[in-house]
Amino acid sequence: MKSDLDPLPRSSYQQKSEDSFLQAGDSSWLESKYEDFLSGETSSNDWNDFFATESHQEKIKKPPELYSSYLHELYIAKSKKWFQQNRPTATPASSTNSNLVAKATQWIDAYRRYGYQNATISPLASSHPYPSNTQLSPNHWGLQASMQIPSFGVVPKETATVAEIAKQLEKTYHGSIGIEIDHVRNQEEQRWMTEHFEKPVTLTVSEQLQIFNKLLYTELLERHIHNNFVGQKRFSLEGTDSLIPLLDYLIRQGNQKGIEDILIGMAHRGRLNVLINIMGKTPAQLFNEFAGKFESVGVNGDVKYHLGFSSAFKSESSVTHLALAFNPSHLEIITPVVLGSTRARQDRLSSSDQWKILPITVHGDAAFSGQGVVMESLNMSQTRGFGTKGTIHIIVNNQIGFTIDHPEDARSTPYSSDPARFIDAPIIHVNADDPNRVIQAGAMALAYRNTFHKDIVIDLVGYRRYGHNEADDPTVTQPIKYGEIKNKPTVVSIYRQFLLEQNLFDEAKLDSITQHCKSKIESGECTVDEIEYVALNNKRFTTWKPYTGASDTLLFEQFTNHIPVKELSALGTQLATFPEAFTPHPQIKKLFASRLAMAKGDQLVDWGFAENLSYATLLKKGYGMRLTGQDVKRGTFFHRHSIIIDYKTGAEYNCLEQFVQNNKKLSIYDSLLSEEAVLAFEYGYSTAEPETLLIWEAQFGDFANGAQVVFDQFISSGEAKWARLSGLVMFLPHGYEGQGPEHSSARLERYIQLCAQNNIQVAVPTTPAQIYHLLQRQMLRTLRKPLIVLTPKSLLRHPKATNTLDELANGHFQTIIDDTTAAKKKVTKLIFCSGKIYYQLIEKRKELEANHVAIIRIEQLYPFPKKEYVSIIKSYPSCNSAIWCQEEPKNQGAWYNIRHRLTAPFEPMNITMEYTGRPISASPAVGLGSLHQKEQETLVLEAFQGHEETDEE
Repeated sequence: MKSDLDPLPRSSYQQKSEDSFLQAGDSSWLESKYEDFLSGETSSNDWNDFFATESHQEKIKKPPELYSSYLHELYIAKSKKWFQQNRPTATPASSTNSNLVAKATQWIDAYRRYGYQNATISPLASSHPYPSNTQLSPNHWGLQASMQIPSFGVVPKETATVAEIAKQLEKTYHGSIGIEIDHVRNQEEQRWMTEHFEKPVTLTVSEQLQIFNKLLYTELLERHIHNNFVGQKRFSLEGTDSLIPLLDYLIRQGNQKGIEDILIGMAHRGRLNVLINIMGKTPAQLFNEFAGKFESVGVNGDVKYHLGFSSAFKSESSVTHLALAFNPSHLEIITPVVLGSTRARQDRLSSSDQWKILPITVHGDAAFSGQGVVMESLNMSQTRGFGTKGTIHIIVNNQIGFTIDHPEDARSTPYSSDPARFIDAPIIHVNADDPNRVIQAGAMALAYRNTFHKDIVIDLVGYRRYGHNEADDPTVTQPIKYGEIKNKPTVVSIYRQFLLEQNLFDEAKLDSITQHCKSKIESGECTVDEIEYVALNNKRFTTWKPYTGASDTLLFEQFTNHIPVKELSALGTQLATFPEAFTPHPQIKKLFASRLAMAKGDQLVDWGFAENLSYATLLKKGYGMRLTGQDVKRGTFFHRHSIIIDYKTGAEYNCLEQFVQNNKKLSIYDSLLSEEAVLAFEYGYSTAEPETLLIWEAQFGDFANGAQVVFDQFISSGEAKWARLSGLVMFLPHGYEGQGPEHSSARLERYIQLCAQNNIQVAVPTTPAQIYHLLQRQMLRTLRKPLIVLTPKSLLRHPKATNTLDELANGHFQTIIDDTTAAKKKVTKLIFCSGKIYYQLIEKRKELEANHVAIIRIEQLYPFPKKEYVSIIKSYPSCNSAIWCQEEPKNQGAWYNIRHRLTAPFEPMNITMEYTGRPISASPAVGLGSLHQKEQETLVLEAFQGHEETDEE
């Protein structure tokens, strides 16, 4: 196809007359010339004269948003004068009326903005009509066919009749493709899209043959499965078959233009076809899976239409790595995961090369407009922490979603692509029954993305030949639509007829190609000749070979990481020292003075300083670091301050930057106000980057419930389903301080319930040394497991939650902390707990002088430290009573999910472990501070004195 990623050349007329008044065919062009004039960059004296009018000097001073109407008035006045002086002699007298030029401008401008509304983008006559626009008719503007008007570049001459211009506009805009750019505020991008769209696109014979081949393979694969594996789900692509030649084009063209890595995310519709005809998985592998000969990729495996794949597309000149992400049945949640994986790869490259990693996300029409994570993901596109240099979004639009036949039931906007309008992403609507125009859409999308590094959407409008899955009968809910679909020719048969009518091939040639493709499918051979399955080793990839996720030994290993106190002190001093020219906020100045004392050993180390010391130490060892969340630079509870702000200039200073080694990436970003998409993004990042400490922090742990699907379908089960490793760390602030139901509990019970097969780690550290060592362990072990940390709020500044530098330098993470103050032989009662309740328990023990009680903290709830737990119990020979004490209600927190582990060692001792804590509750916490305090005092006292157990559960 004759297209290029570079801007299209201007026509000879445009090159000669680019500064002509008649080039101001729309408001965006005119406004750009005006902005050039205001900045002194006007390239033509004509334009200087045009704007430099004394009577308009005051208007010129107005801000851009106020001068649009003024510009049109000025332009029309100037254009009328020009037209009267230069009009051809054949121009009818009526064309000289004062509104002619203005109406011509508005008519053509309307076409360029709203022409897509009259395009034939649906292959179904029974579809609900898309909104049309009467402004596209010249009659609407009082223009008659014979009138001679400026052409504004529509045809290659300065003036033409309305009929001539209308014919060209209809040819361009009333076909099977349309561009929606009326919402795009950037004028340069609008002009770029218009220019590329109006330039004719011609496909070569070989390119059309490639389209035919891909359509053949697409249909033949679907037909083979349909006939040989009757009734089995496959979520077929039939009706939007053109997705395959579209993806094939993007890969081939991307490969030619320097794209090194393409990551694809999609749900299950058409996924099997993409696996075979794009990624290069062999049909034989897929047919074995349908036949039940399934080789699980993980511990438990997953269904075939959720599986991912990776390969390499190799041309004569270059290689492009391809990856199709594994995906659960949650529609759009894969989108931010793919974006995160893309960003991880881009972060290994220089900023000028990052565009070479291309994400492509494939969406369903109902899901794109219906799923909130789509908006969250789109909102990331141009942010500093989550941008990916532009994503190509493809909506596989079967105009039905699941069973909804009426668009007004599926969304509140005309088009399913409308959510993309809010980020100014251009939208290309294209009829899936016209593969040549689909490829044109692909050419524009790739060129736009590579030029502007922004998102763009292709709305591939087709239909669904069968039901939601092949066992459904769609005629029950859509009888009219499926009556039409039943008799509709397939896309490949339509394209075959087109090739014959164009005399590009004869019947014998096309029959021969069809037989060849059919033979390949039936024999199970790879259908993509350029695919290779070799591992690629270069700077874009980090090897996972040293890392494991399935090692029980490593999970329970007492990992130590000793560092000289002197070295740690030096790191701390650097951390607590400002640059010479930096002016800190008074509170920060005081805080950093305190940290300097901690570094020198004159003051005990608090949580925030220990956390930063752990980061600095890991950076010095050559690891990368990425920390995101809604307030992570300072920390929601004003404890971290890894990045501080100059009080006078507002400039940022990253305290950790000085410790980065080996060009590793250090990223600390306050994220957009999203949990689901941001956490999914960070999970995706972690699957591509094992050598970076990745942390997502919830503003409050409670807020993580907005991202529960990410925990359920990726973090807790990704290794079991797909053998995908992740070392992602999640900080979830947790603790009952009287802040009410939504600011107390991170819902620990949910994460414990997800624990199985050593899939994740759940920890509740209670000291600065514990968080220091926990983060060290997470990276320095070769194990890569997700880590959920219930971090404190009030403990961040608790006077007893402190440590010495030596405890950081020479300690290790303790999965369970014994009571070092108790006289073991005299202890008769053991209280086990987790989290900040420990500090209230030791205060109450002191108050009650209950020296017969030992208080033991379980710092890692999963994997449960059974060996250490049993050993500690045995070290108390006089024990005759055991208590589990927690702040959370009885039906929440850890009790119900770990009590079988807690009680087991006591059963041979004939000791029944009792529960003390809040009673069962539908809400995580009470809303009244005084009631909270009363509850807290009661449960702490009951841990020592006991209470009457109720049967209410």
